[in-house]
Amino acid sequence: MKREGSVWLILSILWVTLVSGYWLWAAISFSGLYRWLAEWQTAQFGGYYERATAILPALLIAGPAIVYLQRRAAVAKAEADAQLGPVVAEGQRLRRQVKWSAIFGVFTMLVGAGAYLLSLNVPDGSGPAMPFDAATLGNGPVPRERVTIRGEVVPDAGISVVETRAITTRSAVYAGFRPEGEAGGKDAPIRLIVERETGGGTPTVNQAFLPEQTGFLIENGLPDQALREFAAQSIPLASPHYLLRTSPGARIDIYYIVAALAGFFGFVCVLVAGMMAFQGRAILRRA
Repeated sequence: MKREGSVWLILSILWVTLVSGYWLWAAISFSGLYRWLAEWQTAQFGGYYERATAILPALLIAGPAIVYLQRRAAVAKAEADAQLGPVVAEGQRLRRQVKWSAIFGVFTMLVGAGAYLLSLNVPDGSGPAMPFDAATLGNGPVPRERVTIRGEVVPDAGISVVETRAITTRSAVYAGFRPEGEAGGKDAPIRLIVERETGGGTPTVNQAFLPEQTGFLIENGLPDQALREFAAQSIPLASPHYLLRTSPGARIDIYYIVAALAGFFGFVCVLVAGMMAFQGRAILRRA
Protein backbone atom coordinates (compact mmCIF):
# COMPACT_ATOMS: atom_id res chain seq x y z
CA MET A 1 0.00 0.00 0.00
CA LYS A 2 2.85 2.39 0.81
CA ARG A 3 4.42 1.81 -2.61
CA GLU A 4 1.08 2.34 -4.33
CA GLY A 5 0.63 5.59 -2.42
CA SER A 6 4.07 6.77 -3.54
CA VAL A 7 3.14 6.09 -7.17
CA TRP A 8 -0.04 8.13 -6.86
CA LEU A 9 1.90 10.92 -5.14
CA ILE A 10 4.46 11.10 -7.96
CA LEU A 11 1.77 10.92 -10.66
CA SER A 12 -0.25 13.68 -8.97
CA ILE A 13 2.77 15.99 -8.71
CA LEU A 14 3.68 15.35 -12.36
CA TRP A 15 0.10 15.97 -13.48
CA VAL A 16 -0.20 19.28 -11.63
CA THR A 17 3.20 20.36 -13.01
CA LEU A 18 2.29 19.44 -16.60
CA VAL A 19 -1.11 21.13 -16.45
CA SER A 20 0.32 24.30 -14.89
CA GLY A 21 3.15 24.44 -17.42
CA TYR A 22 0.84 23.88 -20.37
CA TRP A 23 -1.62 26.61 -19.40
CA LEU A 24 1.19 29.04 -18.60
CA TRP A 25 2.68 28.42 -22.06
CA ALA A 26 -0.72 28.63 -23.75
CA ALA A 27 -1.60 31.92 -22.03
CA ILE A 28 1.75 33.58 -22.78
CA SER A 29 1.91 32.42 -26.40
CA PHE A 30 -1.86 32.74 -27.00
CA SER A 31 -1.97 29.17 -28.31
CA GLY A 32 -3.68 25.82 -27.86
CA LEU A 33 -6.78 25.43 -25.70
CA TYR A 34 -6.31 28.89 -24.22
CA ARG A 35 -6.59 30.50 -27.65
CA TRP A 36 -9.58 28.32 -28.55
CA LEU A 37 -11.43 29.35 -25.38
CA ALA A 38 -10.49 33.02 -25.84
CA GLU A 39 -11.69 33.09 -29.44
CA TRP A 40 -14.91 31.26 -28.55
CA GLN A 41 -15.66 33.85 -25.85
CA THR A 42 -14.80 36.68 -28.26
CA ALA A 43 -17.16 35.26 -30.88
CA GLN A 44 -19.97 34.89 -28.34
CA PHE A 45 -19.52 37.96 -26.14
CA GLY A 46 -17.15 40.29 -27.99
CA GLY A 47 -14.29 39.74 -25.55
CA TYR A 48 -12.92 37.30 -23.00
CA TYR A 49 -11.76 37.13 -19.39
CA GLU A 50 -7.97 36.76 -19.49
CA ARG A 51 -7.23 35.47 -15.98
CA ALA A 52 -10.29 33.26 -15.73
CA THR A 53 -9.52 31.69 -19.10
CA ALA A 54 -6.05 30.73 -17.88
CA ILE A 55 -6.82 29.76 -14.27
CA LEU A 56 -10.25 28.08 -14.21
CA PRO A 57 -9.60 25.36 -16.84
CA ALA A 58 -6.25 24.58 -15.23
CA LEU A 59 -7.91 24.20 -11.82
CA LEU A 60 -10.64 21.97 -13.25
CA ILE A 61 -8.17 19.71 -15.05
CA ALA A 62 -5.67 19.51 -12.19
CA GLY A 63 -8.33 19.68 -9.43
CA PRO A 64 -8.48 15.96 -8.49
CA ALA A 65 -4.70 15.76 -8.21
CA ILE A 66 -4.58 18.94 -6.10
CA VAL A 67 -7.23 17.58 -3.72
CA TYR A 68 -5.32 14.28 -3.42
CA LEU A 69 -2.08 16.11 -2.63
CA GLN A 70 -3.80 18.23 0.02
CA ARG A 71 -5.29 15.16 1.71
CA ARG A 72 -1.98 13.33 1.52
CA ALA A 73 -0.19 16.29 3.11
CA ALA A 74 -2.75 16.47 5.93
CA VAL A 75 -2.41 12.74 6.69
CA ALA A 76 1.39 12.91 6.62
CA LYS A 77 1.36 15.91 8.97
CA ALA A 78 -0.89 14.14 11.47
CA GLU A 79 1.26 10.97 11.43
CA ALA A 80 4.49 12.92 11.86
CA ASP A 81 3.08 14.98 14.74
CA ALA A 82 1.98 11.79 16.50
CA GLN A 83 5.34 10.02 16.09
CA LEU A 84 7.91 12.79 16.43
CA GLY A 85 6.14 15.59 18.17
CA PRO A 86 4.94 18.80 16.49
CA VAL A 87 8.25 20.70 16.78
CA VAL A 88 10.51 18.02 15.25
CA ALA A 89 7.88 17.19 12.63
CA GLU A 90 7.66 20.84 11.61
CA GLY A 91 11.45 21.01 11.27
CA GLN A 92 11.49 17.94 9.01
CA ARG A 93 8.63 19.31 6.92
CA LEU A 94 10.60 22.49 6.39
CA ARG A 95 13.60 20.43 5.28
CA ARG A 96 11.49 18.63 2.68
CA GLN A 97 10.02 21.91 1.48
CA VAL A 98 13.52 23.34 1.16
CA LYS A 99 14.60 20.40 -0.99
CA TRP A 100 11.61 20.54 -3.34
CA SER A 101 11.62 24.33 -3.54
CA ALA A 102 15.31 24.32 -4.43
CA ILE A 103 14.81 21.58 -7.05
CA PHE A 104 11.87 23.42 -8.60
CA GLY A 105 13.76 26.72 -8.57
CA VAL A 106 16.81 25.26 -10.29
CA PHE A 107 14.62 23.46 -12.84
CA THR A 108 12.71 26.67 -13.58
CA MET A 109 15.92 28.64 -14.06
CA LEU A 110 17.17 25.94 -16.43
CA VAL A 111 13.95 26.34 -18.43
CA GLY A 112 14.59 30.08 -18.59
CA ALA A 113 18.18 29.52 -19.70
CA GLY A 114 16.96 27.07 -22.36
CA ALA A 115 14.44 29.60 -23.68
CA TYR A 116 17.17 32.20 -23.92
CA LEU A 117 19.52 29.82 -25.75
CA LEU A 118 16.74 28.95 -28.19
CA SER A 119 16.16 32.65 -28.80
CA LEU A 120 19.69 32.94 -30.14
CA ASN A 121 18.64 30.93 -33.20
CA VAL A 122 15.47 32.94 -33.84
CA PRO A 123 15.58 36.04 -36.07
CA ASP A 124 15.10 39.18 -33.98
CA GLY A 125 14.85 41.72 -36.77
CA SER A 126 18.10 43.47 -35.92
CA GLY A 127 20.01 42.38 -39.03
CA PRO A 128 19.63 43.69 -42.58
CA ALA A 129 16.48 42.65 -44.42
CA MET A 130 16.77 40.31 -47.39
CA PRO A 131 15.15 41.45 -50.65
CA PHE A 132 12.41 38.97 -51.59
CA ASP A 133 10.16 38.63 -54.61
CA ALA A 134 6.78 38.20 -52.92
CA ALA A 135 5.19 37.29 -56.27
CA THR A 136 6.87 33.87 -55.88
CA LEU A 137 5.09 33.07 -52.60
CA GLY A 138 3.73 29.54 -52.71
CA ASN A 139 6.54 28.22 -54.89
CA GLY A 140 8.78 27.26 -51.99
CA PRO A 141 9.32 27.60 -48.25
CA VAL A 142 8.67 30.96 -46.60
CA PRO A 143 11.94 32.73 -45.66
CA ARG A 144 12.69 32.74 -41.93
CA GLU A 145 14.74 35.93 -42.15
CA ARG A 146 13.39 39.46 -42.21
CA VAL A 147 12.56 40.35 -45.80
CA THR A 148 11.88 43.44 -47.88
CA ILE A 149 9.11 43.26 -50.49
CA ARG A 150 7.79 45.72 -53.04
CA GLY A 151 4.25 46.32 -54.25
CA GLU A 152 1.20 48.42 -53.47
CA VAL A 153 -1.69 48.41 -51.05
CA VAL A 154 -5.02 47.19 -52.40
CA PRO A 155 -7.67 49.93 -52.00
CA ASP A 156 -10.64 48.94 -49.81
CA ALA A 157 -8.98 45.66 -48.81
CA GLY A 158 -7.94 46.51 -45.28
CA ILE A 159 -9.36 46.09 -41.79
CA SER A 160 -8.54 47.31 -38.29
CA VAL A 161 -8.93 45.30 -35.11
CA VAL A 162 -8.20 45.59 -31.40
CA GLU A 163 -6.89 42.21 -30.29
CA THR A 164 -7.13 41.18 -26.65
CA ARG A 165 -4.49 38.63 -25.78
CA ALA A 166 -3.35 36.88 -22.63
CA ILE A 167 -1.43 39.77 -21.07
CA THR A 168 -1.78 42.62 -23.55
CA THR A 169 -4.23 44.41 -25.79
CA ARG A 170 -2.87 45.47 -29.16
CA SER A 171 -4.32 47.51 -32.00
CA ALA A 172 -3.40 46.54 -35.53
CA VAL A 173 -4.20 47.28 -39.15
CA TYR A 174 -4.23 44.52 -41.78
CA ALA A 175 -3.94 45.78 -45.34
CA GLY A 176 -4.09 43.74 -48.54
CA PHE A 177 -0.89 44.11 -50.56
CA ARG A 178 -0.18 43.26 -54.22
CA PRO A 179 3.47 42.33 -54.80
CA GLU A 180 5.15 43.55 -57.94
CA GLY A 181 4.69 41.03 -60.72
CA GLU A 182 1.91 39.07 -59.05
CA ALA A 183 -0.21 37.06 -61.48
CA GLY A 184 -4.01 37.05 -61.41
CA GLY A 185 -4.85 40.72 -61.80
CA LYS A 186 -6.60 43.15 -59.52
CA ASP A 187 -9.65 40.92 -58.98
CA ALA A 188 -7.67 37.96 -57.62
CA PRO A 189 -8.11 37.03 -53.94
CA ILE A 190 -5.75 38.79 -51.55
CA ARG A 191 -2.72 36.58 -51.00
CA LEU A 192 -0.45 38.92 -49.02
CA ILE A 193 -1.48 41.05 -46.03
CA VAL A 194 0.71 43.61 -44.27
CA GLU A 195 0.24 43.88 -40.50
CA ARG A 196 0.98 47.17 -38.78
CA GLU A 197 0.62 47.68 -35.04
CA THR A 198 -0.79 51.08 -34.16
CA GLY A 199 0.27 51.32 -30.51
CA GLY A 200 -3.11 51.42 -28.82
CA GLY A 201 -6.35 53.26 -29.27
CA THR A 202 -8.72 52.70 -32.17
CA PRO A 203 -6.73 51.90 -35.32
CA THR A 204 -7.69 53.34 -38.69
CA VAL A 205 -7.17 51.59 -42.00
CA ASN A 206 -6.64 54.84 -43.87
CA GLN A 207 -2.87 54.94 -43.41
CA ALA A 208 -0.01 55.48 -45.83
CA PHE A 209 1.82 52.32 -46.87
CA LEU A 210 5.06 52.75 -48.79
CA PRO A 211 5.71 50.59 -51.86
CA GLU A 212 8.52 48.90 -49.92
CA GLN A 213 7.62 46.94 -46.78
CA THR A 214 9.89 45.07 -44.36
CA GLY A 215 9.02 42.31 -41.90
CA PHE A 216 8.62 38.58 -41.29
CA LEU A 217 6.47 36.42 -43.59
CA ILE A 218 4.11 33.96 -41.91
CA GLU A 219 2.01 31.49 -43.87
CA ASN A 220 -1.68 31.63 -42.82
CA GLY A 221 -0.62 34.07 -40.10
CA LEU A 222 -3.82 36.11 -39.75
CA PRO A 223 -5.43 35.74 -36.29
CA ASP A 224 -8.99 34.44 -36.24
CA GLN A 225 -10.39 37.82 -35.23
CA ALA A 226 -8.89 39.40 -38.35
CA LEU A 227 -10.08 36.50 -40.52
CA ARG A 228 -13.63 37.01 -39.30
CA GLU A 229 -13.41 40.72 -40.05
CA PHE A 230 -12.18 40.09 -43.60
CA ALA A 231 -15.08 37.65 -44.11
CA ALA A 232 -17.58 40.11 -42.66
CA GLN A 233 -16.45 42.75 -45.17
CA SER A 234 -16.55 40.21 -48.04
CA ILE A 235 -12.84 40.64 -48.80
CA PRO A 236 -11.69 37.40 -50.50
CA LEU A 237 -8.48 35.83 -49.22
CA ALA A 238 -6.36 33.26 -51.07
CA SER A 239 -5.56 29.90 -49.54
CA PRO A 240 -2.92 29.91 -48.26
CA HIS A 241 -2.49 33.58 -47.47
CA TYR A 242 0.71 35.20 -46.19
CA LEU A 243 1.08 37.76 -43.43
CA LEU A 244 3.95 40.24 -43.38
CA ARG A 245 4.48 41.07 -39.70
CA THR A 246 6.28 44.40 -39.63
CA SER A 247 6.82 44.73 -35.87
CA PRO A 248 10.50 44.07 -34.98
CA GLY A 249 11.28 40.94 -33.01
CA ALA A 250 7.76 39.59 -33.52
CA ARG A 251 8.93 35.98 -33.46
CA ILE A 252 11.36 36.23 -30.58
CA ASP A 253 9.28 37.98 -27.91
CA ILE A 254 7.83 34.73 -26.54
CA TYR A 255 11.32 33.35 -25.83
CA TYR A 256 12.30 36.47 -23.92
CA ILE A 257 9.08 36.41 -21.91
CA VAL A 258 9.53 32.76 -20.93
CA ALA A 259 13.21 33.33 -20.08
CA ALA A 260 12.41 36.35 -17.90
CA LEU A 261 9.48 34.76 -16.06
CA ALA A 262 11.22 31.43 -15.53
CA GLY A 263 14.40 33.10 -14.33
CA PHE A 264 12.49 35.34 -11.91
CA PHE A 265 10.32 32.59 -10.40
CA GLY A 266 13.29 30.22 -10.20
CA PHE A 267 15.33 32.80 -8.30
CA VAL A 268 12.41 33.42 -5.92
CA CYS A 269 12.05 29.68 -5.24
CA VAL A 270 15.76 29.29 -4.48
CA LEU A 271 15.67 32.38 -2.23
CA VAL A 272 12.63 31.04 -0.33
CA ALA A 273 14.36 27.66 0.00
CA GLY A 274 17.33 29.35 1.66
CA MET A 275 15.10 31.22 4.09
CA MET A 276 13.21 28.05 5.01
CA ALA A 277 16.50 26.18 5.54
CA PHE A 278 17.57 28.68 8.21
CA GLN A 279 14.13 28.50 9.81
CA GLY A 280 14.21 24.69 9.86
CA ARG A 281 17.63 24.61 11.51
CA ALA A 282 16.44 27.01 14.20
CA ILE A 283 13.39 24.83 14.93
CA LEU A 284 15.45 21.64 15.17
CA ARG A 285 17.99 23.31 17.49
CA ARG A 286 15.20 24.32 19.84
CA ALA A 287 13.91 20.77 19.81
